[in-house]
Amino acid sequence: MNYDRIFSLVEEYASDIVEIRRDLHKYPEIGWGEYRTTSKIIDFLKANNIPFLCGRDVVNTDYLWSYPTKEVLEAHKERALAQGASQENIDLMGDYTGCVAEIDSGKPGKVVGLRFDIDCIELNETTADSHLPNVENFASVNSGWMH
Repeated sequence: MNYDRIFSLVEEYASDIVEIRRDLHKYPEIGWGEYRTTSKIIDFLKANNIPFLCGRDVVNTDYLWSYPTKEVLEAHKERALAQGASQENIDLMGDYTGCVAEIDSGKPGKVVGLRFDIDCIELNETTADSHLPNVENFASVNSGWMH
């Protein structure tokens, strides 16, 4: 493995990665309400020509639990749109957030699967002046939710 190449890529993309992480931190969303987050992920995948699936294509509805009402889902979608989600992406998702991307190296061999939770916790973020997200302006804007 070429670790120098890996470290070089990390250095090259570090500021972009920090910017993305801070954006997601600023707009936390609870489970089944991650429309903005999923939309931002889809935007990234589209921009990089990475194939993906979302909505009913990735959620087995036979195993849903603690699933919100239609009214709650619509409120999540409205909030997400007001905070920068794409209507086109929300339409792709339907009522189910999250997505699956496939990056094919073209090489034979084993497959690696990575899973990332994108929901937040229901807790107010501290308002302390010394808290880095407050200092750097990426603290949660969604009251009662934080990463």
